[in-house]
Amino acid sequence: GPQARRPARAAVKAGEMPKQLAGAFSKSQQAEGDCDRSGAEAATAHSGLQREVSEDAPSATSEVGGRGWLTERVQQHLRDVWEWDWLAVLWWSYIVCFVLLLWKILPLFLNVLLAWMSATIGQLHFVVILMATFGAGMVLFMLPPVPGPPIYLFGGFVISDKCPWGFWWGCIICVLLCFILKLSACAIQQKVIGERLGSNQWVRRTVGVHKPFIRAVESVLKQPGLDFGKCMILCGAPDWPVSVLAGILKLSLFQCELGTSPIIVNVIPLTLTGSLYLKRDESEVWLRAGNLMFTLTVLTSVMFWAGMGWAIQNEFDKNHEALSRPKEEYVDLDWLDYRASVISERCAISWADLPMWVWVPFFAGAFGLTLVSHACMWRFKLFFGVFAVTDDIADLQWYGSQGIVTAAGAGVLVAATVCTLGLVVYSMWAARRSRDSAALASRALDTQEAAWKEARVAEARNTATVQAQRLKSRTQEWIHSAMPAIDSDEEAGSTCESRASAARTSQ
Repeated sequence: GPQARRPARAAVKAGEMPKQLAGAFSKSQQAEGDCDRSGAEAATAHSGLQREVSEDAPSATSEVGGRGWLTERVQQHLRDVWEWDWLAVLWWSYIVCFVLLLWKILPLFLNVLLAWMSATIGQLHFVVILMATFGAGMVLFMLPPVPGPPIYLFGGFVISDKCPWGFWWGCIICVLLCFILKLSACAIQQKVIGERLGSNQWVRRTVGVHKPFIRAVESVLKQPGLDFGKCMILCGAPDWPVSVLAGILKLSLFQCELGTSPIIVNVIPLTLTGSLYLKRDESEVWLRAGNLMFTLTVLTSVMFWAGMGWAIQNEFDKNHEALSRPKEEYVDLDWLDYRASVISERCAISWADLPMWVWVPFFAGAFGLTLVSHACMWRFKLFFGVFAVTDDIADLQWYGSQGIVTAAGAGVLVAATVCTLGLVVYSMWAARRSRDSAALASRALDTQEAAWKEARVAEARNTATVQAQRLKSRTQEWIHSAMPAIDSDEEAGSTCESRASAARTSQ
């Protein structure tokens, strides 16, 4: 540094340094001066460029609201958000809000239905109660939005109480009935619904059987026996989607039923939760036992969900290349994806294309439905009452401050219905506007279908050939790397045999 060079400069001036060293030092000084001048010029040019850029283009901070308020990273995120496709964001807002409202409201009315069934069949013969419970559970399992836990709780509440052989025999019968009901419902969903839907190309494309995620799920579900990942998916995923997906993928019914059998560890505590609820007034022990069964139910469910996520991610990590490459059997589905993307691009609608009478109700409906969904999510008891499966149906009150639907709840339902009209208006306008463009794009794509599919098949075959060669080379490399160890083991074995034979001879 400059401080280290000061004694050398002093020595040169004093004449104490040899001539050769003095010449070398003067040259280094000259080079240093050149570097300093070039660095100063570069710094001047850089600052000038910065001034030009700042003068020509507005600063990022001014776009967001002034310099000094936000960091550059936050400003970049805000710019990215501003560039989103806000029409798609609003459309998905409607869908998410619908799902959230169904998830919050539907179980309440399902409890009312099950309580009514419990009061209706409670006076019948025990065998008839078993048959009615099985039939009602089968019908409810066929409905996609209906979850399985209320059905198990209903069985535990009705069967255990009406069993003529005692409470514990009723619990055992209830567990067996619910387990058989689960397996039977999965079989019907897979064979009757899934396999019939699997013959439709539109259904297969919508499900995404050719996409990497579903291909990873299929690869895990095809494992034979009680494979860990397979059992986690079949037991942890929702009943209707996973069973119907198995039917669409044409999987083995026996293997899927075998993989679903570990669900018994979830059925037992869940049905016992409903059964032990009947004894809650007799002793605190029964109440604590019911709470324990409910806790076990939650723990087993979390275990299934975590195992399901791990199994799918593990399959991605191991076989990502094979899951992502194109395949000949999915050429028709790939063509449908390409066709849909081209038509969507030709019929793209921007925010500026919307007239005021369309975008105002569309935006207002999405905003209002979002508020309604949040209100139901966080203050549900303000709008709707509480009714459990075990409550008496005679005490049911539909409307009022103590009813299932309060005055505020009725207002929320009306507001949700009115907000939905915004989506209806936008959908009708968009369909009418893009009708001609979609027809023209479809006619143009029809002439390209054969050539596109032929090119896609060639790409799939080339990719499969490259992957097979790569796998072959990896196998050969592994064999070559393993051969020295095998040869050394054989040499060690032959040496031991020769020494043993020599010892026997000498002996």
